[in-house]
Amino acid sequence: MKVAGSSIEVALSKICGDEDLQTGSEYQEEIEEFGYTPKNNELIYHSHTSPPLLYRRSAKKWEDYQKITVARNPWDLIVSYYWWSFNAPASIRGNVNKPLETVGHQLWMPHINDGNIEIQEKFQGYLEQMAFFRGTPYGDEGPERVIKWLADSTQEFYDTSIDRIIRFENIQEDFDQFCQDLGIETQVLPRLKSGQRKKTMHYRDYYDDYSSFLVKKEFRPLIGRFGYEF
Repeated sequence: MKVAGSSIEVALSKICGDEDLQTGSEYQEEIEEFGYTPKNNELIYHSHTSPPLLYRRSAKKWEDYQKITVARNPWDLIVSYYWWSFNAPASIRGNVNKPLETVGHQLWMPHINDGNIEIQEKFQGYLEQMAFFRGTPYGDEGPERVIKWLADSTQEFYDTSIDRIIRFENIQEDFDQFCQDLGIETQVLPRLKSGQRKKTMHYRDYYDDYSSFLVKKEFRPLIGRFGYEF
């Protein structure tokens, strides 16, 4: 989640045939601009179906496929998810990360006029709140701390079956190389879902020492594997 996966799928969809699978979008502007609609998946596959879940739901032999995913610095990724949680279209936001305490959820909502300290306090409260996660690839998962759920869900995408990992920090260059290796035409990736973050603060400014440690603790495998630093 929040690694520009939709942007990559939209780009690849331009060379896909009628029988290829496309998970599509629930964002009307993405559907209208890119024709980014679900195709041939019979709603079996969620747009964030992890490799383990994909293999369990499919009878295909995946050894013959190139399997790619995208890695992103988790401290940056979570800030993106934080803004998405409050600014995604209501039809989508209502199905994911619905808190047990609606009033508490509003307490953590970021505003464009918030100062650094206020943002840090809201952000930490958000990471530690209990939320009821529903409408996920696994269905209704129930209550969990936001930071724990994000870490567990994200790190499912980096199992040993993956052939290629694109770095979000070098996404266009890595995507170009991927296309060249497959012998397909490269293209400029569109910037989808980039309008949710309303402030231009650097991701580090959302954290104090404690919230930064929370991310380091929960995302330790990903951080260790890819060498990410705060």
